[in-house]
Amino acid sequence: MRENRHLRGLQLFYVGLGVGQAGGDSAAEENDLRFLALRDLCSACLRLVRRLRAILHHAKTEGLAAQNRNNEPVFEAWLQGMIAYVCMVNPAQGQPLKATFSAIVLSAKTRDGNAKH
Repeated sequence: MRENRHLRGLQLFYVGLGVGQAGGDSAAEENDLRFLALRDLCSACLRLVRRLRAILHHAKTEGLAAQNRNNEPVFEAWLQGMIAYVCMVNPAQGQPLKATFSAIVLSAKTRDGNAKH
């Protein structure tokens, strides 16, 4: 039910762009709208994936705390949440990010543990 309301809103939006026909309820048109919505979601997610990949790349050499350019109060939790979101949307893109993040956190904990001894 809720999905249909969302699709109708998308349909009106895409009709305004000249993509679909107004008032059509056929399954083919709904599939087209789902495809367009997913394509838009994936392209928006692509920017996020690139940003996360860059953060993790620089965190390998500069450290995770140095990547907190927006002064997030809990940057590590924010980053972990964004990676979890990418894993949910596209597991193939999210798993490498998750593995890299885990390796960075593990190396930081190991480094901190060695510094205390």
